[in-house]
Amino acid sequence: MQLLSRNQDPVFADITPSPQGKEAVKDNTTIEEENGKDPERTPTDDYMGIPDGGSRAWVVVLAGFLNFCTGFGILNSWGTFQDHYENIARIGGTTWTSARITWIGNLQTGILFSSGIVIGPASDRWGARPLIIFGSILVFASCMGAGSSSHWWHFLLTQGIMFSIRNALMFYATIGAIAEWFDKRRGVALGMAASGSSVGGIFWPSILNALFHHTRPRWVYRAMGLICLPFLLLSCVFIKGRKGLAGHDTHGRLTDPSCRNPRKAIFRSDFIVFIMSEFLVYLGFLIPFGFIPAYATSHGVGAVQANGLLSICYGGSVFGRVLAGKFGDRFGRFNILSLICFLTGMMTLLWIKMTTFPTMVAFSILFGLFSGGIMPLSSTCVAQITPDMGYLGLRIGFMMAVLSITTFISTPISTHLRKVSSGPDPIEASGKPSGFTALFLFSGITTILGGVCILFTRLKWGSKENFAF
Repeated sequence: MQLLSRNQDPVFADITPSPQGKEAVKDNTTIEEENGKDPERTPTDDYMGIPDGGSRAWVVVLAGFLNFCTGFGILNSWGTFQDHYENIARIGGTTWTSARITWIGNLQTGILFSSGIVIGPASDRWGARPLIIFGSILVFASCMGAGSSSHWWHFLLTQGIMFSIRNALMFYATIGAIAEWFDKRRGVALGMAASGSSVGGIFWPSILNALFHHTRPRWVYRAMGLICLPFLLLSCVFIKGRKGLAGHDTHGRLTDPSCRNPRKAIFRSDFIVFIMSEFLVYLGFLIPFGFIPAYATSHGVGAVQANGLLSICYGGSVFGRVLAGKFGDRFGRFNILSLICFLTGMMTLLWIKMTTFPTMVAFSILFGLFSGGIMPLSSTCVAQITPDMGYLGLRIGFMMAVLSITTFISTPISTHLRKVSSGPDPIEASGKPSGFTALFLFSGITTILGGVCILFTRLKWGSKENFAF
């Protein structure tokens, strides 16, 4: 039988191996693996080649970038919608309270995370394309529905629930598909795709503001759906997973039959500790995104400039996502993830001293640069320690479902912490009332602690011979 080169970008069938073949593969790779090397192997009955590049694989990354740009770019622009809704309520156009408006935004993030426990396994079972197609239909329907909405519960259903389910379908399908096409360059591939959310976070607020000022509100949502339509069609065509990876590990090697169990895929010590570490990170590092404008205005910065700081932050995260993935592939994904968590936490602690607009701009750039890689690199780390790629969607979905708790408890925690430090700030020399000190300390320390726990996971379960884990 002619063996194909790993660089020929093949899609191989999952063939049940003979016991002799399995032992032979194990014996031939033991020494190289113990020395920390990833042996170049040709596809066999026991080894399913992973392309790790090629035109087909990079087209999937490009389509993923467009997915994140449309879906998560709009999600990152929620502040624009909230400002519009509050302005309407302020002039008496609606009876909506601020709390009711906030519920729409909170549901978008909460459903995105928590629905992973269902959508992740669905991605494992049916593959990426059916989820992408259904998600594309759903986002178009939600935009058209929002354009015909007039009551609060209409927007809660269309923008808060339907659109967030669409984002969840796109997220888990895209992450899973890219992970199946890449191995050594998985980090940079996921980082490049995820950078689309930051690019969208830069451009969508400007687009939406222009639409709200020049068209009737109902046409804003319809225009949004029409803008997304061509990108959705491209995603439906080009995003496709690879068949036959079930029963193989993250490198494409045949796994032990004992690993092919959903319960064992979840309840592994390294995975559970990693989720606990991520819980601390997400509890801390997401807080600044909601308070950057408020902190700036409390120090006399204009509303337009204060909101512009978020766009600057997203601009920094474009580079952060790609660079974190690239360095993670080179120096170890867990190593880089723990490092950027530490740097993100340190920047949050230094945020206390950022009291002028130029220093706030510097903070926004660096915070976006360091924090941008946390989410895509976290998914890459999960793929790296997954014993059977047939359960990758289940594992990422389970992790995100646990992390969804942080999206629901961070708001009351933040509110309480602001009340705690609402008096004269003991750290600021001027003693001006800011109400942010306890918030900064909690966010920074929690993020750093999570990064330390991730490093512990790497040292406890990583290869002793190969530090690039």
